[in-house]
Amino acid sequence: MTHNKKIFNGTPHVIVILEPECAEFVPDIRKNVLVGEKQVITTLSAGTSLSARYKKTTLEPVNGIQVVINPCTGCDELPDGYDYYLVSQQYASARRELGLDTSKLLTVGDPVYSTGDQPKPIGCLGFQMVATV
Repeated sequence: MTHNKKIFNGTPHVIVILEPECAEFVPDIRKNVLVGEKQVITTLSAGTSLSARYKKTTLEPVNGIQVVINPCTGCDELPDGYDYYLVSQQYASARRELGLDTSKLLTVGDPVYSTGDQPKPIGCLGFQMVATV
């Protein structure tokens, strides 16, 4: 029996998961691009953004160029009742920097882009675990 896991989309984006067969990695541009028809496995509705907070401090300029440090000072709590949380790389990094649990965090894995002169993201092939195994 398969148990469907509850995933909270902590991004403001609709997430489209595509079949691996409809994408091909192109080394010249270092991207997965759509080949043939777009085959959707599932879609996650746009969610509620989980945010991190930073405190910008300006340091001594280097060769007249402004240098800042931006340490993370906090982040939104994860809502209860979910098995996994799809989050931005920035939010995941903030939780890691703060020493908070990242074991249930996912980010978009293997984005897929449209073809043409200006490729745009159209989906992904799956999720990437944030925590190290």
